[in-house]
Amino acid sequence: NHLKSLKIYEEIGNKQGIALTCINIGGIYLKEGKLAESFNYFNHGLMIAKEIGFKEGIEVTYSLLSDLYEKKGDYKQAYNYHKLFSDIKDTLLNEQSSKQIAEMNTKYDSEKKDKELIKKDAEISKQLAETEKQNLQRNAFIIGFGLVLVLAFFIFRGYRQKKNANLLLEEKMISQREAWDNYFRLLHECDESHFFDDRPRLRSKIDTKIYDPFLSVSPGVVFLARL
Repeated sequence: NHLKSLKIYEEIGNKQGIALTCINIGGIYLKEGKLAESFNYFNHGLMIAKEIGFKEGIEVTYSLLSDLYEKKGDYKQAYNYHKLFSDIKDTLLNEQSSKQIAEMNTKYDSEKKDKELIKKDAEISKQLAETEKQNLQRNAFIIGFGLVLVLAFFIFRGYRQKKNANLLLEEKMISQREAWDNYFRLLHECDESHFFDDRPRLRSKIDTKIYDPFLSVSPGVVFLARL
């Protein structure tokens, strides 16, 4: 199965697939004790892994080569590959830690920005609500002030109309009082013995309206004067 997979990866040019498959085949031969075949596949897979920068594949291959040389009794080479394995393992751990730290920083920055946006949205909403409240208060004041002006206008107009009606009524009453005064003055001027003889002449001198002093006063004027 691994050989078929290797052939497919080679046909499609998937180098990472080739490297992994070679390492797996080398591991199978290593378990079977076929050290030469195992070394060839390890070496081929390691070469391709280095070419494409496949560090995880390089790490696994160094570890397996260390085991291979240990089985061969070449402890010096086993140590060298184990050291290479440890070095690249530390490198990968550092890279992974750096990546995790970078992701955490990115997440923190993102959450911080989200909190700032939420806070800013809340401030904007508060400002909009305050502005709307101020607009409502201003409109209510304008409407209330307008109603007060309209009411004041009608009150002032009613006062002026009443005042004018009172003045007109007062003028009429003064005019009538003067007419009555003239009437009684003329009566006193006449001799009592000649009153009935001179009555037609007296009536001709006095305006007939004085017999009913309120006859010439408009009912509307009287009504406004009584308010």
